[in-house]
Amino acid sequence: LLLALPWPLLMAVSGWQIGLSTEATAFSKAVSDSLMQTALIFFYLRSFYIICMSGGLAAVHFQWPKSSVELLRREFNRFMVSFLPIIFITITTFNYSEISMEQGLGRASIMLTLVLLGVFFYRLFGSKSTVQKLQHRFPDFLFLNKRLLWTSLLLLIPAALITLTVIGYIYSAGILIYNLLQTLWFTLALVVVQQLAIRWLVLSHRRLAFKALMEHHKKEAADKDEKISSGEQNELAAAEQEKEFDLSTLTQQSRRLLDVALIIATIAGLWFIWSGVLPAFTVFDEITLWHYTDVIGGVEQHIAVTLGSISLTIILIIVTIVATRNIPALLEIVLRQSFGVRAGNRYAITTLASYTIATIGIIMVFSNLGVKWSQLQWMVAALGVGIGFGLQEIIANFICGIIILFERPIRVGDFVTVGESGSDADSSTGTVTRIRIRATTLLTRDRQELLVPNKEFITGRLLNWSLTDETVRIIIPVGIAYGSDVKTAMALILQVARGNNNVLEEPEPSVTFESFGDSSLTMNLRCFLESVDYRLETTSQLHEAINEKLIAANIEIAFPQRDVHLDIKHPLEVRIQGYDDSISSKKEPLAE
Repeated sequence: LLLALPWPLLMAVSGWQIGLSTEATAFSKAVSDSLMQTALIFFYLRSFYIICMSGGLAAVHFQWPKSSVELLRREFNRFMVSFLPIIFITITTFNYSEISMEQGLGRASIMLTLVLLGVFFYRLFGSKSTVQKLQHRFPDFLFLNKRLLWTSLLLLIPAALITLTVIGYIYSAGILIYNLLQTLWFTLALVVVQQLAIRWLVLSHRRLAFKALMEHHKKEAADKDEKISSGEQNELAAAEQEKEFDLSTLTQQSRRLLDVALIIATIAGLWFIWSGVLPAFTVFDEITLWHYTDVIGGVEQHIAVTLGSISLTIILIIVTIVATRNIPALLEIVLRQSFGVRAGNRYAITTLASYTIATIGIIMVFSNLGVKWSQLQWMVAALGVGIGFGLQEIIANFICGIIILFERPIRVGDFVTVGESGSDADSSTGTVTRIRIRATTLLTRDRQELLVPNKEFITGRLLNWSLTDETVRIIIPVGIAYGSDVKTAMALILQVARGNNNVLEEPEPSVTFESFGDSSLTMNLRCFLESVDYRLETTSQLHEAINEKLIAANIEIAFPQRDVHLDIKHPLEVRIQGYDDSISSKKEPLAE
């Protein structure tokens, strides 16, 4: 845009200075206005010409085919050279009131302008055109697959305006040409904005994918020498993948949001450009459906709800639904790339953003229809009574879900245990994968999805293993036989703990002699791990290493023993009873 600015700016400043002259005549003022308007057209055309330069934005960043970029640059150059002088003459003729438009100069300039526009459109959308080559690479880009329809339409419009000029509607043709040019600039701007947005999405996807790949390689390098003796590490790795957003899904949602935004922008832009020219567009505002009263400036007024208001309401509903579903994905990309926000925080922000968008959309819809809060109070009160009796649990879970997102006792990716600890603790322990309106999803160690009502996290007992500090302590009980060297055993156990890579040096591990058990001398090893992810893996490694150390030191690991004392004050009666092998179904005593 800066490269395109100098020459158009010089033209606009020249026209401005001509108009400021104290000796300016009506003709010089017409020339002044024409120069400033032509400068704006020159700026639009030159900007797109520079975008299509060799090695420029379209070729390098938009990745348009090289042949298409060269053809576009050539066509815009030809169009600038031929179109700018003619449009300058046409605008001057319109602005200079002493020249009748019905005379030869005005009529000829308008017709030549339309011919140049028609030729330009045909060369862009023709059978061997630039757009056709772009269609093979971008089949869905700006409805390029409807090329014949666009070609016919863009050729019929100049032809119709030439017909209007011939039969005498010259002023109307001039106004329609102005709106047609505004539509052309608006379309070119949409092309650039859409391609810039797609480029941003592509680069964001690449950066995030590269970042995830580097983190994966770092994790592999750190774990390649460690032997995983249990399956929990794989499960937690799968849970980690589960909680992370799929980049492809994010990109698809963002593309859908971009497409819908472009469609809405196109409709709004065309409405803004053409609504003043085509009164048929305002016919919907003349059909009144009902009235409502509102106080404006202290005066109560009746406001009409028209068919146009209903159409706008339908558009608002569509926009709200699309924005609620897709804006969180775009926000997720921004947070991941620019701010480095953690996964749980990103989830809370995007979820609250979707709730906020939905709330704003509902308020705008009701406001557009003239529905005020004072008119809804009785309905809300009635619903409150019904909710209090029949839907109180659902509403309670919804409110608790909001509290979870704000207070964040749990976040996506946290490892939690819900409810009382006991024999079924494993079934209520897992990684938080989703926080919905009614319930939260936990991924258990058995790879099962457990749906827990949100109320349980707020009113019940909750153990969050990774809320503020993921450091966790494990206790390894060890029993050795009576008569063993306790000090040697404690030193060996402590040596094993200090030699494990997952055990933290601070706080230090410790071994304590706990009790004289029924069958063993009981000692407990207490050590701290960086994360609960390593709990089962480290427990297995410590058990294996302790067993090897104690066996090597000839220290017996105790096992349960029982002494049985027999009362022999009286003779014991002993019976031996056998079975005849030849009789399989009949049991007979053989001896007594």
